[in-house]
Amino acid sequence: MSQSHQALGARDNWWGESTVDDLRDKEVSELTTDECERLIEADTTWNVPTDAMSEREIREFVRGMRDESQSVQPCTSAYEIARWKAHQILRQVTTKHSKTAKRAPPDRGDAPLWAWLFRDEEETELIVDHDPTAMHHERCEVELTDPELHLGKLYEDGDFGLFEYGQYRYRKRYDDEHGYIGGVAFDDMEPEKFFEVVGIVLDNAKEEKSFRSERIDEWFDVAKRLKSKQDQSDQDVLTEILRRVYLSAE
Repeated sequence: MSQSHQALGARDNWWGESTVDDLRDKEVSELTTDECERLIEADTTWNVPTDAMSEREIREFVRGMRDESQSVQPCTSAYEIARWKAHQILRQVTTKHSKTAKRAPPDRGDAPLWAWLFRDEEETELIVDHDPTAMHHERCEVELTDPELHLGKLYEDGDFGLFEYGQYRYRKRYDDEHGYIGGVAFDDMEPEKFFEVVGIVLDNAKEEKSFRSERIDEWFDVAKRLKSKQDQSDQDVLTEILRRVYLSAE
């Protein structure tokens, strides 16, 4: 008599646990820490050091993997963990602008051609700082919408038009001026607001890792010094502070 069996590697069949597909359908708040780690292992192609992360950070990492506009970056060092963490913090407290419109080369029309023909030394950067496929004609700041755009997982041309198969669970933000989907760029905050954020981060670190007050004050002074130089972004500064926190916690 034949019987239908699940694949041997299916978690709920072999280990008595939910499958990874089932875990993907759960809210992060419903997952155990072990289940979060299983999702990270299944959905990333790099070695994420979850043993160096707190339970809250592991859950935030999973939320980041599901986020509408930010794929979690490879976290294989204290710096990379700090970089990702700084990004997640700033997403909550700053205005979200289109990264493409703000930083990517614009479509400059015929200007690069004329610069090339006449070898105008003052405009030679136009030759390389130009993308004819771009939708923006100069770098600008455009605030992204709230998450509202559903995207299909697979598109296929058919006899009766374009077919969409499935949808991603989380909605995307987009630049309604140029049509760019996702991609977040942060504005640097005023010093007072930025130091308030740094203070909260360091207070949490002190509470969770029992750092001495002198060490917290030292890191806060580093943040002030880096911010005052104005040659690094807020994300760069916050990343450096978090990197020191993670290294000291090891």
